[in-house]
Amino acid sequence: MKKTAYDKKNNNKNGGFSLVELIVVIAIMAVLTGIASMSLASVMGVSVKQCARDIQSAANQTRVSTLGKDEVIMTITKGNKAKSSEAYYCTIVTKDGLGKTIENEEKIGKSNLDITYVLSDSKGNKTSDITLDDTHSLTIKFNRGTGAMAPCMKSDGSSGGDYYCMQIKVKKNSTEKIISFYPETGKVSLN
Repeated sequence: MKKTAYDKKNNNKNGGFSLVELIVVIAIMAVLTGIASMSLASVMGVSVKQCARDIQSAANQTRVSTLGKDEVIMTITKGNKAKSSEAYYCTIVTKDGLGKTIENEEKIGKSNLDITYVLSDSKGNKTSDITLDDTHSLTIKFNRGTGAMAPCMKSDGSSGGDYYCMQIKVKKNSTEKIISFYPETGKVSLN
């Protein structure tokens, strides 16, 4: 059988990839890997940012309500009254002028986050990071007349002396957000 020009042309193809095709595929894979890693990093930090924003919002709400006619106390705990340690909770207890008590508990983060806080005395001596866990909670109050922070309360409900909350740190892996408190003015900021 005699070979035609078509048969000769098809015999020259080896069925492999050219160098250009291989380089294009590797470049596309590199771009997709970069996008995926950036997306994963941002997703990992979302829960930290949201928890920190919730704490800041609750602290500001507590301060503003205290400047009104109500006595308001904010408590952050790991676990709730049912003693479920699967999440962090923020409880705001409001006592109005008529003696009526309103308690609002909100889940602020899952237990896979690490929340710590730093206290400072009136002389500026800071404590090391105290981890919020089943045995440690943080209670924050503000002065009704000035809006400044009142001394913190210990987890057992007793006064913490002249200790004020200076920072709350929310962390997961390498992502960390810090809520800073300024006791003299009651200002709360998120860094």
